[in-house]
Amino acid sequence: MSYPPVPLCLQVSIDYHSDNGILTNGNRQITCHITLLQAQSYGLYNEKIYDLTSLQIGMWISGYKSGFAWEITEIDQNTISQFSADITIEDIDNYNAISGGGNGNPYDSGTYIIFQVNSSGLPCLQGLYPNLYTDPVLQQLPTDIMGRFVNTSPNTQYIDEYQPGHTLQVGDPIWLNSVTGLYTKSTNANAQYTIGIVSNIGVPDLNSFTFKVFGTYYEDVSKFFSETVSPMSLSLAAIPGVVKGSIIYIDTSGLTQYTSVKPASNAIPAWIYLGTDAVTSKEMGILSPFGGSGSGGSTSVTNTDTSGTGFIKVTTSNGSVTVNSIGSKVVLKVPVAVMNFNFNAASVIMSTNFFSETVTPAYISNGTDSTGFQIILNSAYNMSNLPQLIGTVGYWNGTQFTYMQLRFGNTNTTSSVRAIIRPTVANLSNTTGPTAYGAPLTLTLDGFSVTGGAFSAAANIGSTNLAYSLQISLDILN
Repeated sequence: MSYPPVPLCLQVSIDYHSDNGILTNGNRQITCHITLLQAQSYGLYNEKIYDLTSLQIGMWISGYKSGFAWEITEIDQNTISQFSADITIEDIDNYNAISGGGNGNPYDSGTYIIFQVNSSGLPCLQGLYPNLYTDPVLQQLPTDIMGRFVNTSPNTQYIDEYQPGHTLQVGDPIWLNSVTGLYTKSTNANAQYTIGIVSNIGVPDLNSFTFKVFGTYYEDVSKFFSETVSPMSLSLAAIPGVVKGSIIYIDTSGLTQYTSVKPASNAIPAWIYLGTDAVTSKEMGILSPFGGSGSGGSTSVTNTDTSGTGFIKVTTSNGSVTVNSIGSKVVLKVPVAVMNFNFNAASVIMSTNFFSETVTPAYISNGTDSTGFQIILNSAYNMSNLPQLIGTVGYWNGTQFTYMQLRFGNTNTTSSVRAIIRPTVANLSNTTGPTAYGAPLTLTLDGFSVTGGAFSAAANIGSTNLAYSLQISLDILN
């Protein structure tokens, strides 16, 4: 039978400290000499013991009331013994100085507790029974410590933002625009990328707001995802192509841990990168940013954004189309019009595996009646990783619905339809990032004409839900 590890919790005194004036990430660091007051026994028969040789970087020390606490950032291996040690501690986010005034330093000759913090950012206080307290003050300390760490836990912490000129209101769903780096109210096309809800505005001024994330917010990613053996820590900014607002996916190729390029299939958003803190320069991020919604969420949207900052999926000569992001395919139902087909009025079901969410598309100019459309493909596809597409086209001639196979690359698929893929980036020598090997690719389907050939007898089936004649179905296989 195995037992869970017992968290370390030692009682020590700080005999003297030295404020060396060093600021790390904007935080004050202090060097202290500590002495063990109470070791910690554990095990079925108390046969095991924690003492000062059990200390590790990343543990915390706290003393007196009010939950003042410092993280241990360095242990002098030349001075450490079972009973004494020289350590360097840091006032993380200057919490002690801000909440208690002064410089946030500890008092000498006081009694303190050294403890661990779990993955939720909460203290593990173990083995402090009343008869083992060396100082009555310590009986109140665990409550004060817990209050302090609940306030700063990544699982409960809200995010405070300063964004001059914002127009957000309490209750607004918001998303982070990776092009502008600004938080914006979620509306239609970007609703699937909502990361939280505004909970407060105007504190401390009208340019500030607070929001609660759907996932778990980390104000210092490397602190919570690190190990001291190698040592190493997770850096989101080091992932190629990542900028503030980037969605970071699990790399389904297995070559790396994460990628900023959305995989063609099984796209799981693991992080959204929030940039670095203006004061501490720490990397901030949200884990599972969309609340576990898989590929980033599915939503029915009406696409009216032509600025390049929204999520345009299908383009025609006349602007917007209705897009429903589901499945792993594209299906368009297009009504016949005066001369050709009216792709502007098409109903569209489109998979998030197909399209790009960040690239401004080009429009096909065919007048009111269009003969085709374009899709900016997901940047996971390029001239090195071409999409494997199959498709069918069918139309209603008044009495029957006739299906035909789209043969990609054949300019005589029916009597006029053409299917072409072009790199939208001329320089094909780039081998990394979202523009690698000519990405993103543009898929053009054109030549759906009713003036002659295969579709000359095309007619709309009916009205309302059946107000279409042409159906185009595309499937992506990779």
